[in-house]
Amino acid sequence: MGQTAGEVLTGRVDGMDCQPHPPGIEQLGCISPALAAILGDFLVANKLAAWTIHQSIGIRLPGTGPFAVGRAAIVRGPTGGRCAAFVTGPDRRFSLPDPDHPAVLFSWEGGCPGVWIGPSPGRDWTDWNYRRHLSVVGKSYLGQNDGCRRQIEQVIEEAGLISVIIPAYNSEKTLPACLAALARQTLPPDEVIVVDDGSQDSTVELARRAGVIVVSQAHSGPAAARNLGARSTKGDLILFTDSDCEPGPDWVRILSQPFADENVVGVKGTYLTRQKEWAARLVQQEYEAKYERMRRQASIDFIDTYSAAYRRDIFLKNGGFDVAFPVPSVEDQEFSFRLSRKGYRLVFAREASVYHCHDRSLNEYIKRKYGIGYWKAFMLGWLPEKTFSDSHTLPSQRWQILLLSLVILFTFLGVAWLDFFWIALSLLLLFSVTGVPFLRQVWRRDRGVVWAVPVMLVCRAAALGCGLAVGFLFPPSSRHKPTAGLLIGHRLVKRMMDVLGSAAGLVVSLPVLVIASIAIKLDSPGPVFFLQERCGENGRPFRIVKLRTMRLNAEKEVQEVLDMNRLDGPAFKIKEDPRVTRVGRLLRRFSLDEIPQFWNVLRGEMSLVGPRPEEVWVVARYDDLQRLRLLVKPGMTGPMQVSGRGDLDLAARLELEMDYIYHYSLRKDLDILLRTPQAVLSARGAY
Repeated sequence: MGQTAGEVLTGRVDGMDCQPHPPGIEQLGCISPALAAILGDFLVANKLAAWTIHQSIGIRLPGTGPFAVGRAAIVRGPTGGRCAAFVTGPDRRFSLPDPDHPAVLFSWEGGCPGVWIGPSPGRDWTDWNYRRHLSVVGKSYLGQNDGCRRQIEQVIEEAGLISVIIPAYNSEKTLPACLAALARQTLPPDEVIVVDDGSQDSTVELARRAGVIVVSQAHSGPAAARNLGARSTKGDLILFTDSDCEPGPDWVRILSQPFADENVVGVKGTYLTRQKEWAARLVQQEYEAKYERMRRQASIDFIDTYSAAYRRDIFLKNGGFDVAFPVPSVEDQEFSFRLSRKGYRLVFAREASVYHCHDRSLNEYIKRKYGIGYWKAFMLGWLPEKTFSDSHTLPSQRWQILLLSLVILFTFLGVAWLDFFWIALSLLLLFSVTGVPFLRQVWRRDRGVVWAVPVMLVCRAAALGCGLAVGFLFPPSSRHKPTAGLLIGHRLVKRMMDVLGSAAGLVVSLPVLVIASIAIKLDSPGPVFFLQERCGENGRPFRIVKLRTMRLNAEKEVQEVLDMNRLDGPAFKIKEDPRVTRVGRLLRRFSLDEIPQFWNVLRGEMSLVGPRPEEVWVVARYDDLQRLRLLVKPGMTGPMQVSGRGDLDLAARLELEMDYIYHYSLRKDLDILLRTPQAVLSARGAY
């Protein structure tokens, strides 16, 4: 092979000793600082900043013993897969292959030598589908080498495939533009599936002519169509858009990038429009206000399918979209709400945009909002907590629906009593005040439609309010999937019990807290209270308060005692934990260390009764079924505390807690509260 860039860069052929690397370069393997710096510059220059160094590769050189550090490097793509190797040329720069540069530039850890897997000469890296190139070029190079071929196949599997699913119903006017936009992606998807929902026009013919996969079903609605597409795909990531949308050129790349974080299971993108009609421009501004709200949130609970992505395995385990929604409505947000209740992380990708044709008139806008209100009332029947908040809907929108309803009510009452007109006028003024932030936004971004903002706000509140009212009074006959959780009435009464019980508990237990605090300070150095991050309802982290029962810095010793854990599954409890102090054992014996959690209950982070809150690192190990524990607020006591406590492994806990959640009643809460003192005094499982 002659002189190598590895020798030029490092000055010598050395062993595999890791060296410091420049800031901004994620070093997961050994690589020389000089090579890391050049590789980092190359990635940025070729618009591959989202890719990171995964592992250095050594190429055995003629006449040398050890491997040369810095000869080449595998990089990790935005979806987490290992994908390509780069090599320096004689000019000490990373270069694309050319006729004067031989192909012996690539190797996997297992020793498959001499394969360049990258773009064809003269082709831009940003237009290179590395997964497809691996499967086609890589296998052709190594077709005669079974061992190397198996390694390539393994790499393809680890890299993951990206599939795009498009439900289509009589979409002959819009589908060609959608498919053409997908063909222009900087990171082309591995497959595009058009699910024909019983179209009666030329939708199927146009899709097949475009060379994409076509799956057909009888007309059942977009929810069923997307589910069919997800079952038919081979992709690890499934991206959704609609047949009347045109994804931007970087849509696939941007929407798939967040999945480099293994905790992310869903991503939401955005709408754009090229329309000039005032109604469409105002609709876009409405979306922009909601996007601005979501941009400030690390995690979200609301994903629309016009620009969405999910991990396929999680999507299928959770049953996909609820086919009880037979028309385009809120089936997409209902699914994302279900995932967020289990503590799955969903994120917002602001730049993953698709161009859409919005409502062109006020009449179209009112009809669409009425339909959303109607089907949302149906959904709130089993997700009542979303009545009050979600990460997408502006709080002012909810207030406007309520205020406009009151304005109409008091206006009618004013016919009988004139003073009610003044109340209605005051409420209308308050309604106007809630619209000021949106008015200011439109003034900054699109002044040409400012005049229509008051009309739009009134029509939106009226249409949504009417849809909600009709939906609650005359719900559809559709049957939705059984969903665990508390009804809104249960939530209100349970919260009242929590506030009264926790306030009383703090007052009554104050003398015990004072005595326990003195004992803790005399027994061992450190603070009286112990604060720890736990997972609450829907996986939201909060700081639990306990009396300290372990020696200082005990959390740093977890790894040393993990082998003493005797519980099966992601559950952690040690019977004779050496980190527990003398006073701590006494406090744990009678659960006195839990008394400060009355404060967590008063704050609304916990409830008096519910599943016990687990540490964040434990919840991260949960499978999909175990995440059902996160559907309700954790409790100071619960079914586990009165049935064995720390002696129960996670499977036994889950069985008890699922029965509690699926068959919840206030009587169950009272029964558990009455049984708790006996369970505490028996000390069974208390350690």
